[in-house]
Amino acid sequence: MLRRSLVPLLLTSIFALPAQAQEAQEFRRMNLNDGRELLGIVLESTATGMKLRVPQGTVMVGYDKLSDMATIDMSAWMAQPAARVAVAPSAVLDEEVRALADDADSWLHQAIGVVPRAAVVGPTDWAEALGAQSAELAACRGNIDCLRGLLVALEVDYLIVPTLKPGPPNRLSLVGVVVSSGTLLGTAQVPLTSQGGAPSKVDLQASGEAVAGAVFDSLGFTPDVDVKAAMASIFPPPAAVAQIEPEPEPSPEPTAEVAPADAPPPTVTKTRPAPAGRPNRGLSIALGFAPVPGLSSAYLRDAPGFLVSLVGTVGASWGTIYGVGTAARTSEAFWVPNVLIPYAINVAFNQIASAVGWKRLYAPGGARAALPAPMVVPRAEGGATLSLAGRF
Repeated sequence: MLRRSLVPLLLTSIFALPAQAQEAQEFRRMNLNDGRELLGIVLESTATGMKLRVPQGTVMVGYDKLSDMATIDMSAWMAQPAARVAVAPSAVLDEEVRALADDADSWLHQAIGVVPRAAVVGPTDWAEALGAQSAELAACRGNIDCLRGLLVALEVDYLIVPTLKPGPPNRLSLVGVVVSSGTLLGTAQVPLTSQGGAPSKVDLQASGEAVAGAVFDSLGFTPDVDVKAAMASIFPPPAAVAQIEPEPEPSPEPTAEVAPADAPPPTVTKTRPAPAGRPNRGLSIALGFAPVPGLSSAYLRDAPGFLVSLVGTVGASWGTIYGVGTAARTSEAFWVPNVLIPYAINVAFNQIASAVGWKRLYAPGGARAALPAPMVVPRAEGGATLSLAGRF
C-alpha cells in the first residue's frame, strides 16, 4: 500500500481591511426570464453577465436573462430552501434497451443526489404522489410538456428527462428543464459500462462519475464538490465477502499431537470491524457549509474531528476579532468582516476535519490519517494568520 507522507495544508488568511472585506462577497437575488430565482454569491462580473455561486454549484447568468436583481445578506442566502428536482421514468429509443432503462430508473434518482442542496423526486415517489394519475406518468416518457403537466402539484423547480440509446456502447442522455417555463437548461450524453457483461445492468463504479457530470451539465451547473468522491459515497463498491472454509471431518481414530517445546505460539489475526451504518460522504460535505462548528464530523461520528473543528473555529474566530479590531475605525468596519470571516473559517475547519475523519474512519488504510492541528497567530500590523497541518 502506498505511503503518504505528512502533507502540510496551509490555510493562510490575512484578514483584509474592513472596506476590502465588504467588497469581497456580494450576495444577490436574481430573478430570471425563465422563471428561476437564484440566490448566490457573485464570483465575477463580465461585460455579458455574472458568475454566481449557488448551493448547487456555479452558474453563469447573462444580463439578457435577468428580469430583476437585488442585494441580499448572507443569512438570506444560507436560509434558502433546497432545489427540488424531479427525474422522469427513462424513455428508450429501441426495445433492446428496455431492461436497461428499468435498471437506470432504480438508481438514477440516487445519482442526482450528488448535487448539493437538492431534494430529488424519483419516479416511484412521483407515481405515488399522482395516485390515480400514476399511469399517465409512464405514458409521458420522453415528452417534456406532458411530464410538466404532471408536476403542477409537486412544486418542483427542475425536471430531468432521461433517455436510453442502444450502442455499442449503450448511452444515457439527460435533458434538464425549468419546470415553471419549460426552458431547456442543458443536455448531456454519457456511455454506460455494463456490469459483468450483462447488457441490462450498469456498472455504477465505472460509470458513476460520468453520470454525475452529465447530471450537472443537464441542470446548467458547474460542480463545486468532488464529484468522484461524492459518487463513491453514494454507490460504494461492494464489500469483499470472506470465504469460510468448511471444518475438516474428524478422523475415525483421533490421536493427540504434542507440539514441540520450541514451537512458536499460534498466530492470532485481529481484524478491524467495519463501522456500522456507513455515512454518506456527499451529505457530510454539504453539512460542512452549515454555520455549526463540527457538524460534518458529528455526522461522521468522529469525536476528535468534532473537537478540532469546534476548538479551531472558536480560536480562529478570536484571532479574527483581534485582528479586525486593531484596524477597524467604525462599527460597520468591525462587524461586517467579523460575520463573514468566521463563517469562512467554520467552513474550512468543517471540510478539512470531515475529509480527514472520512479517510481515517471509512477509507482503506485510513488509520494513518491525522487530524489537522490549528494555529492562530495575531499579526502586529493588524489581522491574523491561520495555519492547519494534517496527514491525508
